[in-house]
Amino acid sequence: MFILITSKPRKEKRAVEEIISLILQKDPSVRIIGIQIKSGLSLIESKINIDELKNLLSKIKRAYAIKIIPLEYRFKNIEEIPLLIKERSYGKKVAIRCSSRYKVSGHYIEKEIGNILNSFNIKIDLNKPDFVVVIEPVLDYFYVSILELKDYLFFTNKKRI
Repeated sequence: MFILITSKPRKEKRAVEEIISLILQKDPSVRIIGIQIKSGLSLIESKINIDELKNLLSKIKRAYAIKIIPLEYRFKNIEEIPLLIKERSYGKKVAIRCSSRYKVSGHYIEKEIGNILNSFNIKIDLNKPDFVVVIEPVLDYFYVSILELKDYLFFTNKKRI
């Protein structure tokens, strides 16, 4: 699993150290893919699962890491993402959240994938979804995770979607 870490600019190294020191308790093979890929953005890879990560993070107060987003899938082509959502949505309501990075418009991607999901008869609910599809463009890939709403709010430090 990949883990995207956001922090304030110039605090990326400390944010990564903060999260890696936690993950090392469960996964000594954790590795850094990139610190300061973009200002305030770092990426690590670990064998830890989402529930273990949530359990570790719930025990501490974060000093440097703002968002810690677990990402289960990595795609080169965006066309593969709707098929994953169709396979994993189980007839539940979904919301799509995509960040704008690297000349990629998050809003455009959200609309395009939403249109494809509508053609699959998958319900889009932006207010009270069962799952949130997180799409993070980083370098040449689209990193994706399908999180329950409560997990999405926990990892992104938000009160509501």
